[in-house]
Amino acid sequence: KEKLGYSVSRDFFNSVGIECTSFDITGKQGSEQVDLGTELKKYWGQFDIVANFATSEHVYDEYNCFKNIHEFCRSGGAMVHAIPRKNSWPGHCYHYYDHNFFKNLSLTNGYQILILKEMKKNYDISAYVPVEFAGEPHDQVNMHCLMLKTNNSNFISREQFNQLR
Repeated sequence: KEKLGYSVSRDFFNSVGIECTSFDITGKQGSEQVDLGTELKKYWGQFDIVANFATSEHVYDEYNCFKNIHEFCRSGGAMVHAIPRKNSWPGHCYHYYDHNFFKNLSLTNGYQILILKEMKKNYDISAYVPVEFAGEPHDQVNMHCLMLKTNNSNFISREQFNQLR
């Protein structure tokens, strides 16, 4: 998006005709000021695509964040995640992810996984977010997952969610 002159993904999406709503706890850059760690029923069932671009790892109540993602998305819609892989980005955030997390999340909620991979700089430079931290000599790794919500079932319980890892 930066190469095309956009500072946030929402601006890029809008430029290609995709109506977009952004959420952020700060409310900056035109986003709705919300805490994704609380249930946001006002927005449930409103979106065909829900993107989690480097967000859920910073939300203290991870369960409610993923519950919101699930509930924001309409049945048949897509959920896109680009978030830090386990054992990467040390000290960056509260939560880290791996293949097992997404496979179990999909299995317990009835999602269909279309893409699940680790993204390193050398895989696809156009999709990589180059961020370096002092003392970190290696590339950081993200988990990328694209899944479809295949039904309108309720999101799993907090207890089930806590067992995903």
